[in-house]
Amino acid sequence: MRNVRNIFLGIMIVFNFIVISITLANHVQIDNLSLRVFFTAFSAVIAVYLVLLHRSKLDLTLAVILLVVALTHAVMIANAVYHYIY
Repeated sequence: MRNVRNIFLGIMIVFNFIVISITLANHVQIDNLSLRVFFTAFSAVIAVYLVLLHRSKLDLTLAVILLVVALTHAVMIANAVYHYIY
């Protein structure tokens, strides 16, 4: 079961990096904002949940990495919305 958890965390980290790179490649846009917010919130909640339920040091490390990446993505979304509005 731990291997599936680590694979899931790795996939979520990669997906977050892909979405962040797409966000950085495009100009400030609000396109698909709700999907980006939902994905970021889902990633952050899953990361916090898995930090609390870690069984090994690798589980904890991957969950913390996912949490940091998700929070970085949330800051980028907030910055994009701020620049779009103002």
